[in-house]
Amino acid sequence: MKINQIKDIIKSGVVGTFPVSTKFTHATGDYNVITGAYLGNITLKTEGTLTISANGSWTYNGVVRSYDDKYDFNASTHRGIIGESLTRLGAMFSGKEYQILLPGEIHIKESGKR
Repeated sequence: MKINQIKDIIKSGVVGTFPVSTKFTHATGDYNVITGAYLGNITLKTEGTLTISANGSWTYNGVVRSYDDKYDFNASTHRGIIGESLTRLGAMFSGKEYQILLPGEIHIKESGKR
């Protein structure tokens, strides 16, 4: 599980079924350098249900959606050196801001044991 808010619930030692609704950031460059160059970091939201059993096994069933965003070539501290360098280059050459629209949702199901 890569969503910190869900990981925190799992690690807390609680047992039961918990509704989840949380925002988190995602670095698109972690999976593809080219995608990371034009999308950068995006904000996502997941909503679903986390079930944790007494034996420590857990399952999460939910959806992930993206928020519309704007790529505006702003300096930031959350990017890696490559992402920040590309962003600064775009700003130096009068890069034109653009909207990032990722409609729809992805259903996710994960499970594990703490």
